[in-house]
Amino acid sequence: MDGSDDCGALHAPVLPVLRALLMTLPRPAGPLLDVGCSAGGKAALWTGPFGGHIPLIGVDIDRVALRRAAVHRRFDAIVADAHALPLCASSCGAAVCSATLGLLADPRLALCDMRRVVRPGGWVLVVTATWTWTLAIPWPAALCYRLALVLRAHPGANRDLLLSTPEPAEGLVTLLRDAGWPAVTAGVFVLDAEGDALARALPLLPWRLVRPRVADRLTTAELRECDAIAAQADAELRALALVAIGS
Repeated sequence: MDGSDDCGALHAPVLPVLRALLMTLPRPAGPLLDVGCSAGGKAALWTGPFGGHIPLIGVDIDRVALRRAAVHRRFDAIVADAHALPLCASSCGAAVCSATLGLLADPRLALCDMRRVVRPGGWVLVVTATWTWTLAIPWPAALCYRLALVLRAHPGANRDLLLSTPEPAEGLVTLLRDAGWPAVTAGVFVLDAEGDALARALPLLPWRLVRPRVADRLTTAELRECDAIAAQADAELRALALVAIGS
């Protein structure tokens, strides 16, 4: 894949989710490490929410992709194995690992080494994807848009909703904790839907968590309709993005 398409083609469905979550994270107190950086198409995505003025270190085993990254001078690129990062302990402010963890021979070992190189107080953001059966609410598009619109009126209160760790992400949460990241939150987002992070999370969020946040902003008829549709939640095979943040 050409480096210019790395972010657009591979990550397009989850870009709104990543941007929303990155905006909630503190600015890294040091370089940002991109594990599995490929040709660097995600560089602007990772640094943009922090003003773009953060040193970025990219690590990948794909020499060809890193040569393309060097041409564009997007970041400092290092050919290295994610299981044994050639970086000093506590040398990075934070780390990101997107669409890479599932390709590694030992994901836990790689996450342990990220814990080693990220200084205390730093964070890691891990993104992966899966097809799995999950309980989903069949929100009509117009109603899903309406609910997301109401929730967006209180953006500061939505991080815990987006990272409420629905069941499909529990394994990823356990993996990060076992690797030395004690505080982990995670969210699950549908890839086969339109809209922002909230719209992609809503089908998978328990209505009992969402209802108290929207009830006073909906009409009686709208709330009654939501209650009826939420009661129709059923298991569906869906393409999902799993996003976890550890610190």
